[in-house]
Amino acid sequence: MVKTRGGKSIRQSTRKSTACDSAQASHERAHNDTQVLTQQSAHVTQSSIEPNIGISGGRKKRKVRGPTLMPKVWGQTEETRKRISFNKFGQPNDKEHMSTFAHFLGTLARNGKYAPHNVLRWDKVPEKPNKEQMLQIVKDKFEIPLGCEDYILQSIGNKWRNLKTTLKAKYFDSKLSLDENLRNVPNRVNESHWNDLVKHWLSKEGIV
Repeated sequence: MVKTRGGKSIRQSTRKSTACDSAQASHERAHNDTQVLTQQSAHVTQSSIEPNIGISGGRKKRKVRGPTLMPKVWGQTEETRKRISFNKFGQPNDKEHMSTFAHFLGTLARNGKYAPHNVLRWDKVPEKPNKEQMLQIVKDKFEIPLGCEDYILQSIGNKWRNLKTTLKAKYFDSKLSLDENLRNVPNRVNESHWNDLVKHWLSKEGIV
């Protein structure tokens, strides 16, 4: 509060451009989320083991190689990030880092926070904040030329769809009851997302 000569008080305006604040806040959220995920990934090796639990619960468990978590990439900073080159068609052609880049996009597709698995179609995943945050994370970890954002999101979307196809084939059984399918939540899949997926797959709209 600032007092005037007449003894009255007025408030000082502290508002700034809302557009700048929104962009800065989005960048900071993506940066903070990246730090958290980096800390989590540091405790898991790329050869992590994921149990393959049978649908009926009576099958013998077997250990298989789990998804690549890319802890080294999540730990990269602006100073250590790798540059990814793209061709004139907007496709990566960097032979040295292309595989690492593709695997890292896969970690985002498997992350239900950014790419929610209970959304039925990729084009229904919100641009703000989800897709914008994914793009910002990729740019934080790799040096990307301008104009390649469409390829990045398209690639994440393809991996996201493939993941959901795999989840349905491996963990869902239309012959089992709703409760039985709900109990078979895959590792690293949000339980509420899995519940929504199972209910959709058992619905008239979800039966193919």
